[in-house]
Amino acid sequence: EKIVRFLFPGDFFGQFALLQEKKHDAHAEVLDAATVCIIHKQDFLPIIENNSKMAYSFVIAISELLHQAEEWISTISLLETEQRLAKLLLLFHEKNGSLPSFTLPVPKKELAALLGTTPETLSRKLASLEKQGLISFMRKNVTIHDLAGLKAISY
Repeated sequence: EKIVRFLFPGDFFGQFALLQEKKHDAHAEVLDAATVCIIHKQDFLPIIENNSKMAYSFVIAISELLHQAEEWISTISLLETEQRLAKLLLLFHEKNGSLPSFTLPVPKKELAALLGTTPETLSRKLASLEKQGLISFMRKNVTIHDLAGLKAISY
């Protein structure tokens, strides 16, 4: 099992199954209480065909997903582990309403796999960010103390 991405309120997945004759090859797992909406292809296509504004909004959303995927590929392949971790923490910060504190959505082992590193290296990098005064970390709870500093590391 591999984590491909995290979904947050308002996000969607499986969109290519709506447009092509293919099944979605991944699954989603809900970690917190959630409401999940499903739309079937036979219901979706007429909406898109008859509503240009809806079609345009869908294309923009798909374009944003593609942009995020390309950015994550660059992050994984070009940046050092601490930079990747900083980028991921900033993403969680943004997706959690830009509040200074948030809970990591998965255990460290799975987070490390997403970052392309080991749990031990992840722990060292979290400790390093803590030592620099950028974050505090306890169990799965993160508090960002220096947002600008974390952003500076992520590039």
